[in-house]
Amino acid sequence: MKLITDPRQSTMTNAMSKAIPRKQKMTKAFAAPIIPLWPRATWAPEDSKNQAGEKSRKIKLTFSTEPGNLNGKTLNKEFKVFRAGTPEEWILWRRDFTEICAGMAITTGSNRIRMVRQLLSDEPLNNFETRLATFPTETNAYCEQALDAVSIQIFPNNAYAKQKKYLRQGMWKPRALTIRNVYTRVCELNNQLLSYPNQTGILPEDELKSAFINICLPEWQQEFLKMDINEYASTWEEIISKAEALETAELALAERAPAKRSIDEDGEITESKPSPKKKAKKEEKTPFFCKLHGKDQGHNTSGCKVILGQIDKLKQTREGRKPFSQSGGTNNNQQTTKSNWTDRKRPPTSYSTEQLKDIVRMTKKKVMQSAKNKFQSQLQDDLNAMEFDNNINEDRTKMHEMENFMNNLIDNDESDSEELELTQAELDELTASVSS
Repeated sequence: MKLITDPRQSTMTNAMSKAIPRKQKMTKAFAAPIIPLWPRATWAPEDSKNQAGEKSRKIKLTFSTEPGNLNGKTLNKEFKVFRAGTPEEWILWRRDFTEICAGMAITTGSNRIRMVRQLLSDEPLNNFETRLATFPTETNAYCEQALDAVSIQIFPNNAYAKQKKYLRQGMWKPRALTIRNVYTRVCELNNQLLSYPNQTGILPEDELKSAFINICLPEWQQEFLKMDINEYASTWEEIISKAEALETAELALAERAPAKRSIDEDGEITESKPSPKKKAKKEEKTPFFCKLHGKDQGHNTSGCKVILGQIDKLKQTREGRKPFSQSGGTNNNQQTTKSNWTDRKRPPTSYSTEQLKDIVRMTKKKVMQSAKNKFQSQLQDDLNAMEFDNNINEDRTKMHEMENFMNNLIDNDESDSEELELTQAELDELTASVSS
């Protein structure tokens, strides 16, 4: 046995004996959006709910289309009373509030605060009043600061940095929007950054162009590189025009895709355009059902062992009964000769009347006993088959009653047979049948 004296050699040996870990696959993590690219928040009417699940109400206001002109035209418009909602709904509410102040010529701080109290409710109004109570007077600046305090409660922590990261690397083009609609929405999200709490401005133009190019498909981005289109040397019109051309070409290729040919039942060739692949639905498992045992017993009627056993018994019984030919008393496959004692027939006069009565009693008793044995055998098979059934008490009682009836019938027949009286014609017919 060789000893390892060098510690470095021992360490190397232990390291080589361990399994080499596999290299972990790098995955790209996208930033969670504060306000997503799609869908866009909309103004909720009175009979619906906002994204927070709460009912919203509205207020109808009249303001002038020409502020400062008392004789100018007026316009009636409904505005949302904000009680809860998402950050984008809050941004849309502040936009409406600015429109109201301009249309109704509200310039003083006290009037603006009075209008805020009409358009806010519940928790946002409480936050506004709490912040406003810290100011000595009611001015326009203090009113805006109080509204900024409400924004802090609606937006999550560090919302501005998270939204900028989402604009840079987390967006993708939805199928419901065209490339022109995507450009409009990206510019809107960038301008909304000014409404975030603790914001420091919007994205520069080159960063916004880079974000727009990253939204496009990888094949489109390769075409941008071939055409030397980038966020620094190209204008918005060049980028959008190239993206729209690629979008139009992609739609044209999809429409001109070769149709699949198939042969119908009449033998004619039909063409159909390829449809988008759909996930095949999982086949639902059919429940088991047995006519003897019921539902969900783990087998169907065709696989029931009790029923199959009864069928096998019936087959064996039928195979055991061989049909007789009309011409003779033997089967075609089996030819037997009559025994010698059949050749010697007794004359009809050798039987007395009492002997014939005994033959009648024995024959009738034998027939009844055979019927009883056959009935008991069938009864036992039926009872075995009904052991798995839930409603067998009534059937079993009927079977026992029929068995008692058959036993009583045989017993009564023995007593009645002693008084049996036969006519002369019956005696002659019976004698002829016995002698033959």
